[in-house]
Amino acid sequence: MDSETQRKIYLKIQELLAFFHRRETNCHIHLMSFLNKKASLSDKRALRERLIYQIRSHKNYKSAGYNWKELLKLKTKPLLPLASISISYCRYLGVFVIVFDKKVSIGFDIEHKSRVTSQIAQRISSHKALNQSPHPALLWVAKEASVKSLSAPNQPVLFKNCILSNWRPALSSQNYFFDFFVNSSRKYKGIAGFLDGLAIAYTEKLC
Repeated sequence: MDSETQRKIYLKIQELLAFFHRRETNCHIHLMSFLNKKASLSDKRALRERLIYQIRSHKNYKSAGYNWKELLKLKTKPLLPLASISISYCRYLGVFVIVFDKKVSIGFDIEHKSRVTSQIAQRISSHKALNQSPHPALLWVAKEASVKSLSAPNQPVLFKNCILSNWRPALSSQNYFFDFFVNSSRKYKGIAGFLDGLAIAYTEKLC
């Protein structure tokens, strides 16, 4: 993936986060290009190592409370004392988003639009929810991001229990707000959008 494409993706993610965060110093976005379509274990570990570097470089970083070995475990959700993080992979690319605010839990997902058909989207959602969404790929990334922000480290949320509703256009072209919740509890707002052939979503839940 060339640098210009990465720059466009970075700016799109930044655009989505701007609907929630007005201070860029509280957020960090990092993209890592891979040589292969599917990220290898070494690719994923390298992305986690970069994550650790970014945490240590932040102005509010304090050494106490971080378990670096746990952050390097690829099958566990990263836990940060003063921030929230979400990681996603798609073809040739890995991305992590950090929000340095302990009061929120975030979710982020990115996927190629062409990979998500209506049949695939129905694996994680109802036919009704699919019909209400702007596009199957947006439903897919929005559901993924929502589940990530709702899930606790030892209490994963099932896709079928995460409900998305109330899709509506955002102020910017090809972006859509949506609501998400579990078991009819408090609703939270997310945003999803297209960039060329990519679908991207970002969500937040107040802790």
